[in-house]
Amino acid sequence: MREQNAYSYTILRYIHDVVAGEFLNVGVVLYAPTGGILLVKTQKSIERLRQAFPAIDLHAYRDMMRSIESGVSNLAEQPVQAPLLDSHLDARSHALKVLPDDDSSLQWSPVAHGVTADVQKTLERLFARYVTQHERPASQEGHRR
Repeated sequence: MREQNAYSYTILRYIHDVVAGEFLNVGVVLYAPTGGILLVKTQKSIERLRQAFPAIDLHAYRDMMRSIESGVSNLAEQPVQAPLLDSHLDARSHALKVLPDDDSSLQWSPVAHGVTADVQKTLERLFARYVTQHERPASQEGHRR
């Protein structure tokens, strides 16, 4: 039987109009303290975002996603003696080091927790569940009813 690891995760939300509060999920950060594993995955396609928020700036959005991924990856590469292995921290605590809470269009969800034997598969499952679940297949993008 494979060893089970506790993990926490937070969802990255794109909020086009902060006052209205409408958002779509665009990424996931997962942290497993036992192995010191910090992973991130963000949405590159903006078709669903463009449908919801036609005024979205494609280049600015993609730059933001690259910056988030780069920031989390850099944080994950810090030396082992760094607080990455601190079991009192969670995914949101680490995510806030890359993108602090403010009134911008990108915000982190409350933290959630789970247990897994495969953190990479869990990241993929969470990403599919919370980010890409409602996307239409690429073959349907050009077809309107």
